[in-house]
Amino acid sequence: MPQLVREIEGQILSDLAAGKSLILLGPRRSGKTTLLRRLQLQPLSGLHPFFFDCRVTGSLGKLYQALSGAARRPGASAQTSQEYAALTDLCDRLFDLLALYRAHRSNEAALVESLYAFAERLKVEEGEKLPEVAPQSPLSQLLQLKDATGEELQLKLEQLLERLAQLPQEQLPQVLLAGSPPGEPLLTWLRYRNQEISESELMQALLASFSRLSKQRPLLLFDEAQLQAGPEFQPFFAALGQAEGLSFVLSADGLAGELSRLVQRVGPAPRHPFLKMDSQQHIVVRYIGPLAPAEVNQLVKEHLSRVGLSVDTRALALIAECTGGMPPYVQRLLRLCIRQARSESSTQIEEQLVERAFRLLLQEKDPDFGTLFEGLSALQRELLLKIASTRCKIAPEDEPTHEALESLAQRFLIERGSPGGWQVTDRLLRAWLLSLGAFTSPASPAEGVQAQ
Repeated sequence: MPQLVREIEGQILSDLAAGKSLILLGPRRSGKTTLLRRLQLQPLSGLHPFFFDCRVTGSLGKLYQALSGAARRPGASAQTSQEYAALTDLCDRLFDLLALYRAHRSNEAALVESLYAFAERLKVEEGEKLPEVAPQSPLSQLLQLKDATGEELQLKLEQLLERLAQLPQEQLPQVLLAGSPPGEPLLTWLRYRNQEISESELMQALLASFSRLSKQRPLLLFDEAQLQAGPEFQPFFAALGQAEGLSFVLSADGLAGELSRLVQRVGPAPRHPFLKMDSQQHIVVRYIGPLAPAEVNQLVKEHLSRVGLSVDTRALALIAECTGGMPPYVQRLLRLCIRQARSESSTQIEEQLVERAFRLLLQEKDPDFGTLFEGLSALQRELLLKIASTRCKIAPEDEPTHEALESLAQRFLIERGSPGGWQVTDRLLRAWLLSLGAFTSPASPAEGVQAQ
């Protein structure tokens, strides 16, 4: 499949060449990941790109692991990446446990409950590689508790925590790492967890690591960054937005212009790190939407010409309409059109052939829809099934429903049509939801939801 160079790509390259960083917003499947991968594989002169998938960096500790791991020179550490990640996780867990102990020391019932909950997090998955730690060290004692139960678990955990709680706070990182393979990034992270250094100092340490790796300016590419928008990440991303000597692109699900309009209207919102970052003059918000009909036409014609097929104007218009311009849908429908044309010994893609191919596309299973649907609240599922079958009007005073729909709009292709009316505009998603509705017991409509 040929790669279409979109207009926004030129805008982003110009922004990066000017030393700016970006927040890239767009609906799911609009091509954000593809664009970031192109920036990674075809970087601008003077920039050294690093790609990070935020779906696998679910905590700030894991994000730091990924950043510091990317900045380590090959052979600079005796630890493998897997060992380094496991050691960082273990230290993070011990810091979390110590915080629980300090918070609940006077409440025995709450402490016991916290200890047992924490012990469950120590369970090691089959095949997981454990770090090498010094015998009799706090980390070694913690690892030995992974199979303990009952009173033994409670007693040994409390003894370990009491020992650590009595240490002068500034000694805690060195005590934890005593006898472990040396690692400056891990020690820096533990000093941050120990509140010895700030987010800005943590960011400066990362920048120093990147500068030792390459003389080029680091370009950090964060895909699915909306998954890192929780309170834990806010100070870190605020420091990232203020850091000098690097550029970044934060790619996140979002509506057309919603973020920049909100910033212009009400100013930065402290609860959302991306809004806070957007107040910096060197950070630009760009929106990537579905392919325009002209872009769909160009992509389809280029690909069909390579396989010896032609396409008429009405078929082109139908491909753009059926797919909504979403690049993965265009590619999948085009693949089915080519297969259909060859099975029918046709050299031209016509409107009727596109219709037959689209019916086949609707029958294909899409696991992405199921994964997203399972992660929704009961109200969001009910609303999504409702607006898949009809445009719905929401009573103005029904704030929970409005909030649920606004949240859905960040993840699915749904939009508000006439005032107060909502509908699913993604045809493939709508077909999947309607087929799901046939196997779902009818639920009473949410209060304040009326079909139009």
